[in-house]
Amino acid sequence: KLLETGLQPISTTYTALISAYGKAGQLEQALDTFQTMIQQGCERSVITYSALISACEKAGRWELALQLFDQMKKEGCAPNTVTYNSLITACQQGGQPEKACEVFEQMKYHGCRPDVVTYTALINAHNKAGQWRKALQAFEQMQQQNCKPDSFVYQTVIDSLWQTGVSWAHNR
Repeated sequence: KLLETGLQPISTTYTALISAYGKAGQLEQALDTFQTMIQQGCERSVITYSALISACEKAGRWELALQLFDQMKKEGCAPNTVTYNSLITACQQGGQPEKACEVFEQMKYHGCRPDVVTYTALINAHNKAGQWRKALQAFEQMQQQNCKPDSFVYQTVIDSLWQTGVSWAHNR
């Protein structure tokens, strides 16, 4: 609508629209807005890409999220923790625990510090794939990195152990 009035939106306007469409579950509109942004020559920031990758995550489009992540890096836009968290969660929701681990390793390699959201997504990825040992390893790594687990992390670990009938004490 802004373009129809002759007003030229700026990057932050497009990014806000992409974010809003993503939160509303309207991935196609978010992608259309992103394409318009490119056509109008607006700069895409880490916030723009993170919003779009998050929209893909919410829509269950992990492969598209990975493509956008690659595009982002090719454009010289450095991902941040929010970007990596959305991508890891997208892989987790898509049943791709190995991809989630690859992204996690890239994150650390590029100097982004994982947070509780990162570890929760990684633990969930392993949990949903039935990889309870790897889920526990991620939980232990989280603690070794002085990242304080929240109640959701504990619940995820308990769920993982409950599903397998394994006692945590037997696996430490």
